[in-house]
This record gives sequence, structure tokens and C-alpha cells, in this order.
Amino acid sequence: MKPIEVVRVAVSNNFNFTGAEFEALKSFEKPGRDIFVNSNAFQIIKADLPSFITLNPYLTPVKLRGDISNVKALRVKVWYENGKLAKDAEKALRYARKTKIPVLVTLQRFSSTAEKAIYTGDGSGYIFDAGYFRPDKSTQKALITAAKVIMETKVYVCDEKGRGCPTCQNCARVSYNAPSAEISGLNLSESGACKFKCPSCFAKRNAARAGGKIAFDRILKNKKQKGLTNHI
Repeated sequence: MKPIEVVRVAVSNNFNFTGAEFEALKSFEKPGRDIFVNSNAFQIIKADLPSFITLNPYLTPVKLRGDISNVKALRVKVWYENGKLAKDAEKALRYARKTKIPVLVTLQRFSSTAEKAIYTGDGSGYIFDAGYFRPDKSTQKALITAAKVIMETKVYVCDEKGRGCPTCQNCARVSYNAPSAEISGLNLSESGACKFKCPSCFAKRNAARAGGKIAFDRILKNKKQKGLTNHI
């Protein structure tokens, strides 16, 4: 049975693969609902549930550890540095290719002028839009093309059309081979607040806007999951 709802665990924090987290997820199971967990490569991975692992959380690739047999996608952040694919992004993609795990490309955006300068060099190819420095349309296409060339196969792109999860459906397609499903999110209190300091983290920025509060232990949809977005 294909799921009618796919829940991404750890939208605003990080899944740490602890026994307490896996136990807590049992209370959210029900027919027609399938769950995958969202984490980064700093963790020792377990295969209890399908997972998406961010390979370069700090924009440099991290070697995978643990049981990667149920890793459904490696999320790789890509960005331009002085007008071309950044060397660290290229390194992450080449490492990902060796694993033979599907790649989910995320076009990195930057929340401040300072971080944009650190990572993009001359800043070419970026525009300020909806509170972030984002790659412009031509840069988006160039980054996606570069990723496909390096991977030598199909790559998935997070919200490639910029219309949110209902149009994208990569989470359902990649995690459970489902052509479509309702995409929701869940942040477990057992995971706690994220301890990592990823550059321009949108989750922490959003939490700060909400007074530092994370909606724990509730299955909800954010704007992207509702399709209320119009930019990549």
C-alpha cells in the first residue's frame, strides 16, 4: 500500500538516531502514514527507518558512519563561488556518487551579507529575495546542470519549481517510491533543539522569529508543505 501521508521527522531540528526518538515515533504510526527521518552526516546512522542525510551540513562533505542501507537520499547543498560551482560542493557530489545513494540537491541560500561574502566570493549569480540571497534563475539552472554532470545520473532537486511540496513530491517519491502523498512535518521533543550551526540555517531563523519556540510532537505543515511559496 502506497502512503497517503509521508511525514518528514526533524524539520526544525535534527534527528539523532537515539532509542528514545525511535520509541517516540511509534505513537505517530497509523495506516496510510509513513515516516522518514531527517538528519546530517555527523550522526552515526541507523537503518530502523528510511532517512535523508545531509552530506555537507557545514558546506564541506562529512564521511558517512553507521548503517547506510536505509538511507534513501543524500541531501547535498550546492552554491556558486566566484561564478561557478563551489569546490566544496563539487567534492560533496563526487563523494555522494561513490556511495550510489540518490542525491537530493538543495540550492544553498544565504541569510546575511557576511555569509554570502564568505561562501560566494564575488557574489555573482545571487539576488536578494524574501529575506535571503538566493541564486538567480540562470544560476539555479547552472547549479542543477553541474550536479547532474558530476553525478552522471538523475538527481532530485528540492522544490525545483519553487511551488512547494505538493508540486515537488520528492519526499514521497524518494522515501517510499510513492508518486504523490500529503507531506507533513514533525519535530520530536526527544530530539531537542538542534545543536549544530549550519550556515544560514532556515530552521533556526524561523524558530527565532517565533520567539525561539519549536512546535514539538505535533504533525503540522509549514508554508512550503502547504504549497504557499513561490521561490526556490
